Amino acid sequence: MKKNAIIALLLIPFFFACGSKKEEQAEEKIYTVESLQENIEALVDSTVMIEGEVVHVCVHSGKKLFIIGEKPENSLKIYSDDEKFDVNLEGKFILARGIVDEFRVDQEYVDNLRVEVLAEIEADSLAALEGLEEEHHAHGELLSDDSSPVDHHADQMQQVNDFQEQIDKSEKGYISFYSIRMISIEEKKTETKETETTEE
Repeated sequence: MKKNAIIALLLIPFFFACGSKKEEQAEEKIYTVESLQENIEALVDSTVMIEGEVVHVCVHSGKKLFIIGEKPENSLKIYSDDEKFDVNLEGKFILARGIVDEFRVDQEYVDNLRVEVLAEIEADSLAALEGLEEEHHAHGELLSDDSSPVDHHADQMQQVNDFQEQIDKSEKGYISFYSIRMISIEEKKTETKETETTEE
C-alpha cells in the first residue's frame, strides 16, 4: 500500500506537467507581421504562428510566398522545403506555423557577390564584342569605337552597393534577412461568415 501511495504521489507532478503543456499549446500566440518583426531577432530558430494576407506566390518554384501586415510595406517571406503553395492563395488571409529563419549578409558575402557580378559582366561584354566583330566583318565593316555592349547587370551591381552601404552603417557588421520556414499552412476563415451565422 505504501509503495502504491508513493508511486501515485510521484505521478501527480507528471500529470500536471502534461496538462500545462496542453494548455500552452492551446493558448499559442498568433503573431501579425508587425508584432513578429518587432521582436524577430530574439525568435530566430523558434516555432511561431503568424497570420497575414498573401500578396504573391512564386510561380517558378511554387515554394515561396509573401504576406503583408496591416501596412503593405510590412512584408514577410514564407518558404517551403518540399511542398508547393497554391497560387489561389494570393489575396487570401492565411495562418501559418513555421520556424523563424535568419540569413546574414556580411562583408565576405558581399565581396564574393561583387566578384561574381563583375565576372558575369566581363563574360557578357566579351561575348557581345565578339558577336559584333563577327557581324561587322561579315558585312565588310569595321567595329566603331562607340560600339559597346549593353550592361544588363546594373540591378545586380546596385544591390551589391546597397548591401555594402547597409553593412557600413550596421554596428553588427552584417545585415539580416528574416523569413519563415513553413511547417503547416491553412487559409484563415473570415470573421464576416461567423457574424452572419450568429445573426441568423
